[in-house]
Amino acid sequence: SRRFLLARPGEPVYPADFLIGKTASEAPEEGSPEEILASFFESYGKKSLRQESARLFTAESRIMLTVLFEEWAEEGYIPTALRFGESRREEGNTEITVRCFRDRSSCACEFKLTREEGNWKICSFSGNLADLDLPYTEPEELFEPEVYYFF
Repeated sequence: SRRFLLARPGEPVYPADFLIGKTASEAPEEGSPEEILASFFESYGKKSLRQESARLFTAESRIMLTVLFEEWAEEGYIPTALRFGESRREEGNTEITVRCFRDRSSCACEFKLTREEGNWKICSFSGNLADLDLPYTEPEELFEPEVYYFF
């Protein structure tokens, strides 16, 4: 199975994908915020965040985010696949929503990145990777694609 799921012609798109907005259609470019997130998830999956924390996290959030993700990694909340939403950039900052998959479960997480020392670094995270342990449940409401419209 592939690690990064992109929104390319012929690729499957699922109703839950619409919750994160438009999905990225290209692989991350070198040095981009998406590439930093891809690198973060690689280090997270290998449980080597402590060694990479200075490169991945801003100085202000480094200790908090390293401890948080190390605890989740030890609990085994490691996604097997990812789908990135399109980044929303504004004045040196960007926000990216990511859907994380494991088995039949998934969860959405929001990352905020900023420029520090000329490089993109993660400064904030919102989400709960422990949701990857929750059993998959079918949505109760019908999926109506026309409700979701992105410019």
